Amino acid sequence: MKFLEIIDNITVRDDWLSEYKKYVPLFIAQAKRDVNWDKWDSDIFNEFFERSSEQCVASLKQGYFTNQEKKNIKNKWTELSPLLKQLAIQQNVCNYELYSKIDNLIRTCTVNHKRSATHRLIASLQPSLLSNIVDQKSLITLQKYLKNNVDDIEVPSFSNSWFELSHNILKFYQNNKKPGFNNMDIITYPWQTLEFFQRKRVGRICWNEHNWERPSGTEGKSTNSETYEKEKGYGHEEWLFDKTKLIDGYCYGYLRPIVHYRNKYLEQKIFDLYLYSINENTKVRYWLGKIKKAEVIDRQESKRVFSIYKANGWYDEMIQQLKAVGANVDAFKQADEDYFAVIKYKPDDLDLLDTPVPFEHTDKAVSSTYYNLLKFVKEPKSVIEYNAGFVFKKGNNNKSTTSKVSIRKQEFEKNLIHNQIQDQIYNILCKEHGKENVGTENQLGTRGQIDIVVKLEKGYVFYEIKTSNNIRECIRDAIGQLLEYAHYDNEENIIELVIITPNKLTDSAKKYLLKLRQIYNIPITYKYFDLKNEKIINCFKQEMV
Repeated sequence: MKFLEIIDNITVRDDWLSEYKKYVPLFIAQAKRDVNWDKWDSDIFNEFFERSSEQCVASLKQGYFTNQEKKNIKNKWTELSPLLKQLAIQQNVCNYELYSKIDNLIRTCTVNHKRSATHRLIASLQPSLLSNIVDQKSLITLQKYLKNNVDDIEVPSFSNSWFELSHNILKFYQNNKKPGFNNMDIITYPWQTLEFFQRKRVGRICWNEHNWERPSGTEGKSTNSETYEKEKGYGHEEWLFDKTKLIDGYCYGYLRPIVHYRNKYLEQKIFDLYLYSINENTKVRYWLGKIKKAEVIDRQESKRVFSIYKANGWYDEMIQQLKAVGANVDAFKQADEDYFAVIKYKPDDLDLLDTPVPFEHTDKAVSSTYYNLLKFVKEPKSVIEYNAGFVFKKGNNNKSTTSKVSIRKQEFEKNLIHNQIQDQIYNILCKEHGKENVGTENQLGTRGQIDIVVKLEKGYVFYEIKTSNNIRECIRDAIGQLLEYAHYDNEENIIELVIITPNKLTDSAKKYLLKLRQIYNIPITYKYFDLKNEKIINCFKQEMV
């Protein structure tokens, strides 16, 4: 394949390139000043150093410095800044000795050797010399892909050190770029070439409300009378995530986006398949996660799998599941054995989100809703935000007074009283702590949103609002949520977990919570919200707030 043909097939992230072109010159200008980190422009410094993911040079999925490591590095910034200044000045000089000095200094501040994170800082200051692929393994992989697939240009063999690999691979792209393109225009090409070869694809599957482990009936499926799922009452993908029927360690499944171009995909064989589905009742799109290393199988293997399903009684089980939801069993029995299964994957490679995440129909992650495999561009904006973890956000992010959610047959209306209480408590806490230190609906990755967060000097206080009249139910539900919010993939310092309800604390409930505090040392407290007087009462200290 010609090199420029590969370039024509990569998906250029214009948003990423735009951010890169905006910030990198600013990084260089700030570094040339040779000042301590707190003298940098805060926005520029945040993008250069503080931001862990989706940063303009590299997203660093390999992992960034921990909060403590960042503090350690900033404490040594007076030693680091002269080295960064030298980098910023030497825009045309690959100074491997200087790179090593920076790496060694930062290494003294980290628990483990955070090579990729360190490489990102260095690459941020020498855009004409170093690639924005900051992971050494990825550079080695890209080099292999290029050598194995480019047939019109000789791809040299480069050293395996990151610094030399990064420089030489970027130089290869610069020397072979299209006429009219400058070096900044192609800075994202190496990473996007790697993505091209890794064959990440996006595909739609039919709607299901049983986690795609068994059929769920017509709810949420297409209302178009010409579609298979409308006519037959089911889709063949409804068993796609069923991990109970293993053959030689693999799960087998049907995927409509594969079926029509099976022979084409058999040539490429293995994909990382990002999957989404649409609830046709609500028209809401949901991002589900991905199947890593999904392997397209041929017709002979499909027939073999079919015979094993019949022999093991799994086929009859599927028929019973279809009968249970009123689907057309005869249509299922008439299905072609050649297409009973079209992919296989290892159970551990099924990487689903904790819960399907809705995303906008305008999101560029999905350019078409037809049942075909799309090139992976990026995850939807809402998924990126959900995966970002806890970031304190001040202000009252108001919810609608009522909202209806439909997924997996869960239909409910959010209680208006929850939103009213949230607004009232927010206003009270703002008066006590200041609007800069109080926020509602703070995002916590795929786990949900914290009702209210208060930022204090020593750490954060999480509030969970419950509105049931049953105080035991309120406490039971809130404790699990608060503990998960505070400790699941969260490095921030959470100093207090507050259950707040419109129910006065009973003696039994108070004794129970005090036991949790005393025996397990859980910083859990209960506050009663007096609806009539709009006051928060701390039930442990018996004082009005």
